Amino acid sequence: SDTSKALCDVYQSIFVLPVLKYLQLDSYEWYSLVSLPIATNNQQLSKIKRFIIEHSTTFNELAALLSYASELTHLKFFHLSENDLNVRIILPITLSNLTYISINVICVSFDEIEILIKKLPSKLEVFRFGTRCEDINYLNSNLWERLILQYLPNLKIFYFEYYKNTVYKENELLDYLGQPNHFISSFWFKRQWIFDVHIEIEEISFSIFPYKKRWYQSVNIDINSNSDILTMLTILYIPFDEYLNLLLEEIVWATTVASIYHLNFFPNAEIFIGVLLEIINVLPDLDSLKIWSLTLIQSTCLSLDDLENIYYVSRRNKITKVYLEMMIKFEEALFLIDVFPRMKYFRIGCSSIINIELFLSIILMKISTKSNHNLCLLAFSISTADDEMMKNLQKMIKSKKLIFNYTMTRLFDTIYLQLE
Repeated sequence: SDTSKALCDVYQSIFVLPVLKYLQLDSYEWYSLVSLPIATNNQQLSKIKRFIIEHSTTFNELAALLSYASELTHLKFFHLSENDLNVRIILPITLSNLTYISINVICVSFDEIEILIKKLPSKLEVFRFGTRCEDINYLNSNLWERLILQYLPNLKIFYFEYYKNTVYKENELLDYLGQPNHFISSFWFKRQWIFDVHIEIEEISFSIFPYKKRWYQSVNIDINSNSDILTMLTILYIPFDEYLNLLLEEIVWATTVASIYHLNFFPNAEIFIGVLLEIINVLPDLDSLKIWSLTLIQSTCLSLDDLENIYYVSRRNKITKVYLEMMIKFEEALFLIDVFPRMKYFRIGCSSIINIELFLSIILMKISTKSNHNLCLLAFSISTADDEMMKNLQKMIKSKKLIFNYTMTRLFDTIYLQLE
């Protein structure tokens, strides 16, 4: 096409620029052919250090482009052609200065990517890789460990994303059952590479990325556990009735890859308590929960099955950390205290118009009725928080004799009440 010819002309013109260090090139046509010949030994090669290819390229085209840029340190490219799977045609990438590479592919098997990785320079320090593919071998942590140890010994930062469409026939996910607890060996812990799962409507993704603090690790208190950096599941939609069964099946399948210890609902929307309990039921190892807001119904309107489910979840769950991002009614917080009796850390987001003294007194009275409560840190965020509010709360606690041994601190708009 005219676009492909123009793109070739642009590349040939750019590669002869004597001092160019950075190149980012896009095309109006995503699938544009780049029919460049391999650079010869007597050709002047480019001095480009960072090369970002923002259009899809075949492995053959990539090999030709790289032959003109022998001094690269950073490379990013997309391979989105289902008709070009022959990665074997790429000669070993002899880019001795290459330390960073970002690759996005579709419909390329793990075996083909393994061949490509073996061709990468061993001094590579950063590797970002994303794929959409049915090959479940991408979720085999043992294969990744072997590849990295043998061919990428200097790798410091690893980003990985594997996407799978979940529009499937009945029971199709059962074909993908694997061994649980991948990506939690000492190999991954030593490098501080974390494995997480995201579920959207009709799509599930698995990711690996460098460790970063989670919401429950923002305070210095002895409530952390060995599971704090283990797998988190983020659900990116609030399921309606017709999607709930599909979501539950996807979650169960995800637990065959890795045990889920942390649950997060991303959208700023209320979740019905019945849906939340159904999800928690299939995640027996949960240690933390983060939700935006909770939809409750009057206890008199609950069926016997609903009441039994609440009782069952409260006895069975192991959740110790809960974050209610936006409390609409006091009853939401009180309900969560009942359902999660092993909770040690409870964080609550409050509206600025809330009567914070009344709220705190109700919470503390609720806790005082539970002789076996485990709560040791209560945090509430409110935009009007200041030192004066803290003084008033302390006076209220003292006058009502709600608790005696505690420490109250404030960090910006969040007040922390540590129970001793």
